[in-house]
Amino acid sequence: MNDLSRSEFQNMGRCCGYLDPGDYSSTLTPGCSTIAKAEMVYGCIGPLREMVSGYLSKYYSILFAFILIDIYAFVVGLVLVATLKVHEKMLQNQTKILYGHLDNKEVLMTPLVNFPTPRQ
Repeated sequence: MNDLSRSEFQNMGRCCGYLDPGDYSSTLTPGCSTIAKAEMVYGCIGPLREMVSGYLSKYYSILFAFILIDIYAFVVGLVLVATLKVHEKMLQNQTKILYGHLDNKEVLMTPLVNFPTPRQ
């Protein structure tokens, strides 16, 4: 961080330095001059921590919400795959019962070409 941006942050946060006025304070800030350093007793770590945590908390919340949505989609996908396997097995059993073998298992399934196409 250069001296100008440090000075802007120190003016905005009304603080001086990082931990205390002797720690990375900007000489451009009027409140952080050598005379005023004795009067300033706190650094910018508190305002900096509040700004960063306030800024990142909304992004962490959004990220956590997307992770929950992804987990939900994954579980739904697993349930769909398991359901399709069960239905396919049931269809094979019905075909085997009806025809005695699995050669004609597509007889019970309707091909997509038999469905009417939507008119445009």
